[in-house]
Amino acid sequence: MDWLSSRGEQYKVVLFMDTYNNVDFTPNILVADYMELHRSLYKYFENPTQEEELA
Repeated sequence: MDWLSSRGEQYKVVLFMDTYNNVDFTPNILVADYMELHRSLYKYFENPTQEEELA
């Protein structure tokens, strides 16, 4: 919320998803190849996607 306030956007609606999971997917991630996904998803792996990364 501090990040939104610092941008003057403290009144925006924010979606928070609790993604806590106690299953370790590390072995799956290590062998995953995003190139097997649909080409429209490549941008999420090849380019910055978070506003903090873009600043």
